[in-house]
Amino acid sequence: RMFSHYGVDAVVNDSLIGNVLGLGSLLGGLICAGVAALVAFIVDPDYFFLTFFLGFFLGYGIVLVALEAIHSASIALFVCFIEQPSVVRDRLPDLYATLQERYHDVCSALFIS
Repeated sequence: RMFSHYGVDAVVNDSLIGNVLGLGSLLGGLICAGVAALVAFIVDPDYFFLTFFLGFFLGYGIVLVALEAIHSASIALFVCFIEQPSVVRDRLPDLYATLQERYHDVCSALFIS
């Protein structure tokens, strides 16, 4: 609701962080599944598929939880930008300039001259 009030929907929609972190979690799950399957193949091949799927789900979940901190930080940056754009301008001038350059037409009310 806060995003649509200030017209920052385009900024949030352009953020690909969720997709990137989702693919990172998938990759982490596949790596864990591969390692688990390799160990199972060496130790006891009867449990190959079970350990593959178990390794995938455990790896995916663990990496997803670990990467959630990055996702939360990006959301916090958007909220800070919406609520106090002057703080972003003063503390992160390069980021502020990039956001101003890219999204000035969409959410011009947030930018301080």
